[in-house]
Amino acid sequence: MKEQIKAAVAILLVGALGYVVYVQIAGKTLIPGAGESRPATEPDTSKLADLRGVQSITVTGVLGPAGPEYDQGGRNIFQYGVAKPPPPTPAEIEAMRKAEELRLKALEIEARQRADLQQKQLQEENERRALEAAEALKRQQEQRQTLASTVPKGPVTPPPPPINYRLVGYMGPFERRIAVLMNGNEIVLGRKGDVLEGKFKVLAIGVDSIDIGYSDPAFKEAKKRIELGS
Repeated sequence: MKEQIKAAVAILLVGALGYVVYVQIAGKTLIPGAGESRPATEPDTSKLADLRGVQSITVTGVLGPAGPEYDQGGRNIFQYGVAKPPPPTPAEIEAMRKAEELRLKALEIEARQRADLQQKQLQEENERRALEAAEALKRQQEQRQTLASTVPKGPVTPPPPPINYRLVGYMGPFERRIAVLMNGNEIVLGRKGDVLEGKFKVLAIGVDSIDIGYSDPAFKEAKKRIELGS
């Protein structure tokens, strides 16, 4: 049963489609009695020559004399947003050119002054460093001279050994007097010309004193006088 229904529906659809195609080809409407479509006809231009004598109608003749011309100021009424400023005039362009020249000249003067200041500061810094170097060199030279003056020239002679004898008395006659000396707890006897302990020499024997020097020629000018009882 279902197969028969499907077949009948398919036949009806095919018939309806064929009818629509026929109507379109024949130029008829799908609804019977409705106006049939007719092909468009070309307009008749044979009478256009009569319009040559028609005068044109102006807005002034209709609305009266024209008022002052409307200046949009560069603004487009069909364009939204901020209006563009009008182009500068020649006088404004010249003023801007002069202002730019003055600005560039001021920048050049400022740069030259800055360069001169830097050069001056650099020169002062170099002079200060040169002065400090000269003063340091002078101090070094003075220190060398001072050190050289304190250093003895030639070989340094050590000081002579100290003479620590005490004269306690004499022995023998005056012409051949022998001096009795004490060196700590040790008794030393000596006549004129004797060498004591290998380094001291009796130079002279007086009434109450004795002169003792050194046997080393390096200390020939050095001597000591010892008083009796001292």
